Amino acid sequence: MRLGFLIFAILICSLQLLGQNEEIRISQLPDSTINISGASKLHFVTDRQTAENLAKSDINNGYPFLNLISGEAPTFYPEQIDFEKEFKAYYIEHGCLSPPVEIVEAYNFIVLDYLDKKYGKNCISKVRKDVFGFKKWKKRK
Repeated sequence: MRLGFLIFAILICSLQLLGQNEEIRISQLPDSTINISGASKLHFVTDRQTAENLAKSDINNGYPFLNLISGEAPTFYPEQIDFEKEFKAYYIEHGCLSPPVEIVEAYNFIVLDYLDKKYGKNCISKVRKDVFGFKKWKKRK
């Protein structure tokens, strides 16, 4: 009986550690802010226009996000804290179960356009290179 419980507990913990259930918190923002953001709703979006509208809403609310899709092992860079403080844009990692890539790309393009317009090249040069769609966004500029 004890062995069965122990195996069950290990299984549940390992699923949570791998980010199977939700976004992985790598931002300095409180969970309550992240949970009401448009970026956290991207899993339920089915078209680019809705994703773009969520990005615009997050920008208007003062909490735009840059979405990362890196799988099981999210990467955290200490410099991203400085980026978030300086530019008021936050990173969110979707883990293994990301929203559709075209949805994430549409959201990120709006936020990247906003950051470029508001802060210019200084900001864009400090964006993490693994932001989903970042290279494609730069090519279309």
